[in-house]
Amino acid sequence: MSTALVHKKANPQQHILLSTGFIVGLLLLLLNDFVLKAQFGNVLTGKLSDFAGLFVFPLFWAALLPRHKAKVFWATGLLFVCWKLPMSQPLIDLWNEVGPFHIARVVDATDLLALLVLPLAYRYQPGLPSTQHTRAWSRVLMMVAAFAFLATSYSSEIPVNQNHTFHFPLDTLKQRAFHCSKLDSVNTADAIASIGATKLLELDIPYEFCFGGFTIFFEVADTTSQEVTLHLVQLLHRCPAEETDGAKMGKALSELVQALESGN
Repeated sequence: MSTALVHKKANPQQHILLSTGFIVGLLLLLLNDFVLKAQFGNVLTGKLSDFAGLFVFPLFWAALLPRHKAKVFWATGLLFVCWKLPMSQPLIDLWNEVGPFHIARVVDATDLLALLVLPLAYRYQPGLPSTQHTRAWSRVLMMVAAFAFLATSYSSEIPVNQNHTFHFPLDTLKQRAFHCSKLDSVNTADAIASIGATKLLELDIPYEFCFGGFTIFFEVADTTSQEVTLHLVQLLHRCPAEETDGAKMGKALSELVQALESGN
């Protein structure tokens, strides 16, 4: 069979999923989520998944729904905005109550800069696949892409009901938390600045555990001029739950509290 005939039989789905741009974007998304974030955890790795994800996600769905490409891209942009802003929290809470797995995300308005990649993805023109096994390879890449999209937001939840009281003012807690070596200051700056507000806050804790760390959700239970009490609500990590999770996270949490109390 000639290459020309293979190209004629290849559909738009295969063209996109087997294209160099899509494959590179997908590999970058997986590499960043499972390797780079755990190893480095800086501003670049914090934004890289958003840019890579916003490139491959709409292309994936545009490949499946080629007649609705424009709608796919508009829906992707709107959903991403909702996902990154606090307005989506009630829906996330509902899903985590009834869904088969938990999802989590960091509320950070600066992540919306990743929307700049959508026009580039929309104008992306994939070349023709050079292999004769386009259908088989496109199915493989579909499964890999689906895994990557789910893994980005997958989480396991450990509910907690604890209070920790710090014997110093709220401003001191903020200052210590921002400079604390036990916290990921890149992803938690907004939460630290919001301590004291009447809402659920989240802090990322780097640790030798499940892709380099986990997330703690808390609220300020009480504050005076001399004390601050934090109420811990839940802990989340990105791996399947295990019986030892509570002990591992409890140890990390104790180290965090000690660091905040000592100012290290």
